[in-house]
Amino acid sequence: MVRKSELIEATWSEVNFNSLEWRIPGEGMKMDNLLPLSKSKQALAMFEELKFLAGDSPYVFPNRHDYRRPISNTTLNCAVRTLDLNVRDFVIHDFRRTASTLLHKQGYN
Repeated sequence: MVRKSELIEATWSEVNFNSLEWRIPGEGMKMDNLLPLSKSKQALAMFEELKFLAGDSPYVFPNRHDYRRPISNTTLNCAVRTLDLNVRDFVIHDFRRTASTLLHKQGYN
């Protein structure tokens, strides 16, 4: 699981399609984190499509007005609101919080 800021600020230099890994640098995390993309065909397909859509941007999620910058901090929460989930005050971090709770209940640390 990644934090919202790690996702927003992800760059293509962190993604290695040959080794099928996404390395999130330590300055954005408590420590370097290496996420395998090969464990999920859906994740790999998503990253390949994002690479195509990002064009020449260094960012996985480029700002639509300036491809040299990432999307804004509010973009993901705005996108979630458009889903009309009928859940009050739902924000993007709730996905991470819910996954963390479920994984801890299953014994993952």
